[in-house]
This record gives sequence, C-alpha cells and structure tokens, in this order.
Amino acid sequence: MKRIIIISLLVLVAFSANAADFRDVEWGMSKIEVAGREGGQPVYEDDYMMAYIVDLLGAEFALGYMFYKDKLTNARYMLMDESVQGQKYFNLIESLNQGLINSYGKPSGHGILWLDSGYKNDTSNFRLAVKNGSVVVDREYETKKINVYFGVQGEDNEDLFFILYTPKDLI
Repeated sequence: MKRIIIISLLVLVAFSANAADFRDVEWGMSKIEVAGREGGQPVYEDDYMMAYIVDLLGAEFALGYMFYKDKLTNARYMLMDESVQGQKYFNLIESLNQGLINSYGKPSGHGILWLDSGYKNDTSNFRLAVKNGSVVVDREYETKKINVYFGVQGEDNEDLFFILYTPKDLI
C-alpha cells in the first residue's frame, strides 16, 4: 500500500497542474525561457523543437517542446526505454493514466481498444501486442486551458507511446 501511495504522489508531481501550463513552463514562452525553466542541456534542438531525456516512473522518456515563431505551442513525452517490457509496460500505462486522471479528471476516448483479442487477457505481453497492432490505447483529458492526449499504438514491430499536451487557445 505504501508503494502505491508513493507512486501516486510521484505521478501527481509529474503531471500536477499548478500556475504553469505544463511542468514549469507556459504556452507562448520562447525557447530561451523554456530552456531556463527546464535546466540542463537539451539532447536535441532545432528551430522548431527542443528535447530532453526525463524519467517518469522509472522509465526513460523524451520530453519534446515544440515551437512556432519562437513560441511554445505544445509539449510531449515519448517512451524511449526499450527495457520496459511485459507487465511493467502495462503497469506504466495504467500508472500514467491514473496520474492523468488525478490531474485532469476522467478521460474520454476508447481507453484500451483490442483490435485482435489473441492477447486480450495477457498483459505480460502487452508491448508485443501493441507492436504487432493488436491493441491501442486512446485517452483524452482536458482542462479549461489544455488538451492532453495519451496514445499507445504500433505496427511492424514498432510502438509509439506518447502523451501530448496542447493549449486550447493556440498561440
């Protein structure tokens, strides 16, 4: 029980909605302002994007900030950690979903949608099921200021696991 409470608190900290729009930044900030708030050196940067590597619940994610005319327009997390397999992959999805629910309320979307029921009762092979296109995760959350889209999908033995944050009033 103590472990569940600690994990829930970590997720809440990662997704908590405070005065900032996302993490410690606000929509419309410049790349320099976002970099100052994020701290550290980005692992990738060009005119339209700046990316960092961050840890969410023990898994490595790329954190990307997207810019248009030097104004922050959206942000996203993308799972980069190939070591997250089996039940741990499914648990990561469920833990992140619970953190998003705690921060943004009940989601809309399909949730976990099984396109091939062959893996349906086998969460120990959930990432494999995602990679071969047997299952997708589709959830949307919203507040007055932002939309959050949580998606997991795959095909051809590749998967895409992301959480996208966009302002309702685009800059």
